[in-house]
Amino acid sequence: MNKRPFNVNDFMQFNFVYDPQIAPNSKKILYVKSSMEEKKYLSNICLYDIASNNNCQFTYGNSDSNPRWSPNGDKIAFNSSRKDRKKIYVMTVNGGEAEPVVDFRYGVGEPVWSPCGTKIAFLAEMYEKQTVDDLLKCAEDENDKKIKDQKEISQRVTKLLYKYNGLPQAGLIDNKVQHIFILDLKTYKIEQLTSGSYSINEFTWSPNSQNIAFSCNMAEDIGYNIMDSDLYIIDLKSKEQKRLTKCKGLVASPTFSTDGKKIAFYGHELQHHTATNISIYIVDINSLNKTDILADFDYNVGSMHIADMTLKTSIPAPIYSKCGTYIYFTYSKHGNTQLAKCNIKSAEITTITKQNIQINGYSINAEHNKAVIQFANSTTAGDIAILDLQNNKFEQITMVNKDLLNECYVAEPEEIWFKGKDNWDIQGWLLKPYNFNESEKYPLVLEVHGGPHVMYAPLFFFEFQLLASAGYCVLFTNPRGSNGYGQEFTCANFNDFGGGDYGDLMKVIDEVEKLSYVDNKRLGVTGGSFGGFMTAWIIGHSNRFKAAVAQRGVYNWLSFSGMSDCGCYFSEAEFGYLPWHNFDKLWDMSPLKYVENIKTPLLIIHAESDIRSCMEQADQLYTFLKRLKQKVELLRFPNENHDLSRSGQPKRRVERLQAIVDWFNKYL
Repeated sequence: MNKRPFNVNDFMQFNFVYDPQIAPNSKKILYVKSSMEEKKYLSNICLYDIASNNNCQFTYGNSDSNPRWSPNGDKIAFNSSRKDRKKIYVMTVNGGEAEPVVDFRYGVGEPVWSPCGTKIAFLAEMYEKQTVDDLLKCAEDENDKKIKDQKEISQRVTKLLYKYNGLPQAGLIDNKVQHIFILDLKTYKIEQLTSGSYSINEFTWSPNSQNIAFSCNMAEDIGYNIMDSDLYIIDLKSKEQKRLTKCKGLVASPTFSTDGKKIAFYGHELQHHTATNISIYIVDINSLNKTDILADFDYNVGSMHIADMTLKTSIPAPIYSKCGTYIYFTYSKHGNTQLAKCNIKSAEITTITKQNIQINGYSINAEHNKAVIQFANSTTAGDIAILDLQNNKFEQITMVNKDLLNECYVAEPEEIWFKGKDNWDIQGWLLKPYNFNESEKYPLVLEVHGGPHVMYAPLFFFEFQLLASAGYCVLFTNPRGSNGYGQEFTCANFNDFGGGDYGDLMKVIDEVEKLSYVDNKRLGVTGGSFGGFMTAWIIGHSNRFKAAVAQRGVYNWLSFSGMSDCGCYFSEAEFGYLPWHNFDKLWDMSPLKYVENIKTPLLIIHAESDIRSCMEQADQLYTFLKRLKQKVELLRFPNENHDLSRSGQPKRRVERLQAIVDWFNKYL
């Protein structure tokens, strides 16, 4: 074999591309390209000219993101934190100096041009009584000092939802709210459009630039109905606000129809709690009639696959075709995420992309029937392609990791289908190790995904490739509870974590053990979040695995219910009851209950600032096993949260990967 195996330091050589945006004339494409240093990611905007095939770096701020074309295509607005907090900059498409046009004291969200091109709307955080003038004064004032001092002394909590993974100050949510602001590009005056004690989630302009629609949850304490939101429209002149929906469930990513009379959005009505497939609804602004145009479609809208080589997923709102007959969207099925269109009247769905592909972001120019997509597959960690929506021609325009991928061995996933517990059809994939020889036997590592309502896909997953390069067969599969196989399948592990899903995973191990090259005496298992739970569950119920790595997992559902940022609703959503109504069942589903059965050498990896599966989960499992004098170690990462493996500091991601390989090397 001429190619070398991957080593853990190769990770730092990868580039990431995302958030592609096609120009109004479909002749140029913007996208973000990121590289890595030890402690941070460096992101800049690139510009691709289709006619000349010229691909060049366009900005050099090393913190640039969210590029957005002006409606006539002569300017670009984007975010950058090049000096301190996140601002909005504008520059001409011909280059030159970027002009900062919005600088608020707490930063700002992505720029959204009005269709007329004279205004830019954006979201920004603020304290409820602050004004635009207050936000423009970026220096710390007495109010900031008071709040800062108060946080250092104490913080009084009054709401059910009071912390969130990824936030500073131990994840505590402060009293800021998020509202819509509009910048007039002629006068450079900024107007606050919405106000109140609630926060705006997302918004969109009407085609005539006279209205804005937005989604939000206006409940006084959203912790009691955190999955709910509604759609509103506001007239920019009169400031009259109208509620368009009264939903129990999700309302997200609104977009106006071409005639401005209707709004499409992603949503569901919590029919199956957090396992409910996302659909597309259309509401008539005048009559308020609401229609689910995908009511008979059994797959989840959006991108449900997980990966460790995607810095940002940028799935846009539903997009109307030029004629208004179709809506473009993505959906996840059998490990792939495809672009499709739905005929609004007939509900007929046409899949546009036919490849084994995972789409992480896209933009569409309906006027010219062109799309640009951010995609991954089995041999591409992430690149950009142009798609002709008339003839489905797919043209890749970047190969940002070409040299490294040509140099190193990339294991191709081999698809397998098998019968799980109760004879369910289960899909999975198997990677063969570097220098594979079918006459030899190899150790195997089972990877279990988080969620649980997501899916593995046959894409380039660096952790899996690193294990394959280290000499392991790598097995990854989608047991019941995963997305991409229909609503019934996604709901199938409701109140049954560690039941049928565990049975499915053991069935696939039974199958792959029959392969002549798999050494059934050297099996390992690992996973994160739900996969961390399942790793601990597996070794508490089986001794067939000789090494395990449990990552950011839940090991005690009782303490999780009171500690996690989603604990206030998770038990009801996934199990169907409040924690105190069924302590026994929650304990029965907790791996910690079976700690005396665990004999497998276990490495526990956890981030100290994880508010989703809190650090106490790892501490409990480690302490119990250590007291039992079992082979266990705990690797703690300071100042990292639940997303360590996806967006943590690059050097810590490398350390984590090396620890996993070292553990399996030691015991397998």
